[in-house]
Amino acid sequence: MPHIQKFQKIWLELQPYKYHARQELQDWRLRTCEYVSPGVYSHMHDAGTVSPGCHWGKTGQTGFFSRTIEVPESYGGYPLYLEIVTGGEGQVFIDDQPYQGNDPNHYRVLLAPQTTGGETYHVTVESFVRRSHNEIGESRFDAATTGVFTRAELCAVDLLAQEFLFDIQYVLEYWQTHPEFAAVGSRLLTHVFSAFDIADRKSFLAYAAQGRQFLDEELTQMGRKQDEFTVWMIGQSHLDLAWFWRKNESYRKVVRTFTSVLRNMEQVDEYRFMMPQVNLFKLLETAAPAVFSHVKAKIEERKIEIGGLLFVEPDTNLVNGEWLVRHILAGRKYCQETFGITPSVESLIDAFGYSGNLPQILKKSGIKAVMVTKMRWYNDTNVFPYSAFNWQGIDGSRVLAATMPGFNYQCNPQSIQYAMQSNLQPDVLKDIPVFFGWGDGGGGADDNHLQGLIRSMRWDKSARVTISGFAEYFSRLETYQPHLPTWWGEIYQEGHRGCYTSQARSKQLNRQSEALYRAVEFLTGFNQIWGTPCRYDEYQENIELILINQFHDILPGSAIHEVYLDSYQDYDRILAQGKAIRDDHLAHLHKHIDTSGSGQPIIVWNLNQVSLPAVVRVPWENPCCGVVLDSKEEAHPCIFQNGHLVFQAHDLPSMGYEVFRFIDNNANPAWTELDQPEICLENAKYRVNFNATGQITRLFDKSQQRELLAQGMPGNCLKLYFDYPKSNAAWDIDIDYKETSTELKGELVGHPQQDALKEWTTFRYEFGRSTVEQDVILWKATNRLDFETRVQWHEKHRLLRAEFVFDINTAKAVYDIPFGAIERDTRPNNSYQKAQFEVPALSLVDVSEGNYGIALISEHKNGFSVEDKLVGISLLRAPAFPDTEADQGEHNFHYSLVGHTGDFREGCVIHHARNLVNPVLSARETSHPGNLPRKFSFLSIDRENVIIEALKGAEDGDGLILRLYETYGQQDVYTLLLNFELKSVIECNLVEESVSAALPVQGRQVTFRIRPYEIKTFRLQFA
Repeated sequence: MPHIQKFQKIWLELQPYKYHARQELQDWRLRTCEYVSPGVYSHMHDAGTVSPGCHWGKTGQTGFFSRTIEVPESYGGYPLYLEIVTGGEGQVFIDDQPYQGNDPNHYRVLLAPQTTGGETYHVTVESFVRRSHNEIGESRFDAATTGVFTRAELCAVDLLAQEFLFDIQYVLEYWQTHPEFAAVGSRLLTHVFSAFDIADRKSFLAYAAQGRQFLDEELTQMGRKQDEFTVWMIGQSHLDLAWFWRKNESYRKVVRTFTSVLRNMEQVDEYRFMMPQVNLFKLLETAAPAVFSHVKAKIEERKIEIGGLLFVEPDTNLVNGEWLVRHILAGRKYCQETFGITPSVESLIDAFGYSGNLPQILKKSGIKAVMVTKMRWYNDTNVFPYSAFNWQGIDGSRVLAATMPGFNYQCNPQSIQYAMQSNLQPDVLKDIPVFFGWGDGGGGADDNHLQGLIRSMRWDKSARVTISGFAEYFSRLETYQPHLPTWWGEIYQEGHRGCYTSQARSKQLNRQSEALYRAVEFLTGFNQIWGTPCRYDEYQENIELILINQFHDILPGSAIHEVYLDSYQDYDRILAQGKAIRDDHLAHLHKHIDTSGSGQPIIVWNLNQVSLPAVVRVPWENPCCGVVLDSKEEAHPCIFQNGHLVFQAHDLPSMGYEVFRFIDNNANPAWTELDQPEICLENAKYRVNFNATGQITRLFDKSQQRELLAQGMPGNCLKLYFDYPKSNAAWDIDIDYKETSTELKGELVGHPQQDALKEWTTFRYEFGRSTVEQDVILWKATNRLDFETRVQWHEKHRLLRAEFVFDINTAKAVYDIPFGAIERDTRPNNSYQKAQFEVPALSLVDVSEGNYGIALISEHKNGFSVEDKLVGISLLRAPAFPDTEADQGEHNFHYSLVGHTGDFREGCVIHHARNLVNPVLSARETSHPGNLPRKFSFLSIDRENVIIEALKGAEDGDGLILRLYETYGQQDVYTLLLNFELKSVIECNLVEESVSAALPVQGRQVTFRIRPYEIKTFRLQFA
């Protein structure tokens, strides 16, 4: 472009002309410390007096720069700015009150729109030096630019000159974006720069008003504004709750952000701001109550908008469906109680893929529209085809959805032009959203954003530019809804596939926490049914802690090491307190149960509605020999192992318990070695043969007389892959990982063994600096083959997987997802199918060929792959960025195979997985009479395809909430059996608003119709 570089240099040379006066501020008092939590600091050190130019901070350190500023009399009549760059991300305090965020993008702090001169300000800047690493885990801290105090000036600014320079900046940016504007831009700036002496500030100031008028007239008259398209500029600051910083840093980030937003609103009346994630408002209320009160006022004025109901922006593939609902319930409760509002549109712009049942969850929560974005700018194979669409979930529910090619945009011609060019449906869609403002605590808009916005709204010719609210944009988009295309089912993220596996401990602890508090709520509800006052409030803080740790950069494994140290502390509290509450609730219930009779009573709880053979482990101090009698006095073999009595329970009642009794008879056999020439395990269902290195050479279903492994192909082949994605190590697995692999060779540990309950064999694998020890277990009374695995993991940039090649001919595989199941292709014929080489599931994948199938299930391993007959599960990764210590150390997990007749429905594999995730509960009890029988079901459903997911206290305290969902894709009328007295059963939506009159209760039975994959919610009210 001719002349543009010259004009840019002239513009830069003119920048000092906007200053009426300025002076460097030296001699700041510096204190350094470590930030702990809002208002709490450790290792406070007085570093003395410092001035611009000093290198003061190391990574992770906080510095407080303090100084009293006296405004010279000569500054009177001008806007007063503090321009300061401390080398960190900071907060400016004026007279000890948080005033504005401070960082390289918000280095200008407007102290007064017009100073009188002679004022005094006591200024403190809290500055935090952030840490990061490169893709291979090496520190990328730049000592020359970070932790360096580079600038502190007090400035009186000539407002007219400043505005004129912003006008010139807009012309330069428009010229860069629109080549056809080159001749006009060159003419305009040639005229402007020739009209005054560029070496003389007074000449520049004398011309500023005339120059502004000239540019306004020329740009206004320059062709007709294109009114066909409207670009909706939505102010925001996407803020990750934790990522390259710990969760406690978000308390400071949210204050920095909102103080900057409030300053912007004082300067530009049109500015509006949207922040998603309700928890951020709660953090602000805790960290800075005075700032929060101003924000609350702006919410009432509709200048600040809450961008959805989600408590945090969670991962939507790894979180159980009920917990996605809890995010909405927690956010909704806070919004209603604190602000008196209920947002009806949602922002999910940075989640790593979008589960196929999200439309139903959103719609049944009163959310009519959602912004989903990540696949627009991160897909590595296919371009997502729509800018706006109707998103239809697996049950048929539809919500309005919009996308953007990114977020955290500038407000300039480049951003507007990019938004226009990125509109994938220009023939239909004439309204285009742009989220502008610095994110991740960056404070939203800065001067350049706001000044660019004002000028774009007036002068941009490519579209009509308007500032908008988030909900306002979707109200406009609703007018297009009948003409928009439909996207069915999940929105798979072509990227971030490693997030199904990274940070395995976090995923394991999340799943255990979900299951524990599910049990706690069921037991709380059962106690309430039986007359014990409910105590839901005692664990609500822990519920919120679980939600927070499901944030999309925590649970998926894409945060720094310290985030996980904090997370593990959270889980220690969550699990310890949850187990104590659970055991307390059990003790209350057990008082009502008849446990009389000989022997030691053991009460076993099944909180699933389908009973499968369950392994019961009861803590036992003094091992002895005996048998376990069930409620029918039938004997079951048992063993003592690792301080526990172990036996298998059959036909446990749905959502209930059974009393067993241990009888000491000196007849319990100890374990023995299997006397056979080959490495083999066998029960009534399977025969499993192994080679000497641990691979399964034969997996034979005796009941069906069929081989389950493809001929000549091993099963449970443990493979180690090089794992060097092109970028974003913790997030991604690239498809070329398959090109380099090593089959691990194990050694048999001892001989195959057996006891009264099972046969098992153990293999040990050594590789690199790591070891795997795996017990392969075949229980005598089940059709499940278990792989209990212990790993000492000390690798870097490696991926550990288990793979099976099954003799199953199918083009589809079934996976469980939140509140349902979906099919995915197994034969990659096109680019969409090829991109799905690693896919998420909550706990299982099933491959079936009509009359037979095999499921691979796991409690918390979520990354699966199926390509034709090859089925794999990702077990561990070792990325070095952003956590250089990711998953190093000890891991204990297991996965299982279940062979079955028919498809996944007939094979009951969903219930196998649920019984693995929600194991039975057991406890010893004293012998005593009770008014509850030895075997009892609190509630059940007449068929297994409807899952009982939750029983919780109603948010308003009125009764219990029962949540169900259909998982086989079958519509029918079903019967719910409730073995207790109640006043009414009322159907609700997911946020517990009634959607029907009370259902008729006939003899404690309620019938209802449920559609395929539908979620049903009932309020149970008691007399």
